[in-house]
Amino acid sequence: MLICEKWRSHRKMIAPTFHINILKSFMGVFNENSKSVVKKLRSEVGKTFDVHDYMSCVTVDILLETAMGITKTTQDAASFDYAMAVMK
Repeated sequence: MLICEKWRSHRKMIAPTFHINILKSFMGVFNENSKSVVKKLRSEVGKTFDVHDYMSCVTVDILLETAMGITKTTQDAASFDYAMAVMK
């Protein structure tokens, strides 16, 4: 299978997931997780820090809740290792 054919096949399978109505149904999840990460980022004002860790955690939280229905707060320090393992 050519790379472009493989991509097209994969794109066709996942396209319904990104339909506007599906995304709208997750607005609450997006909003709550966004508020949480903003609250955490406020503690970093005036400091130099790596935003990657924060964004990785919020991304994992959103994916777990929207794709698997699991509400896990990886933005807490205790769950950070879990988030990093999932990202690998």
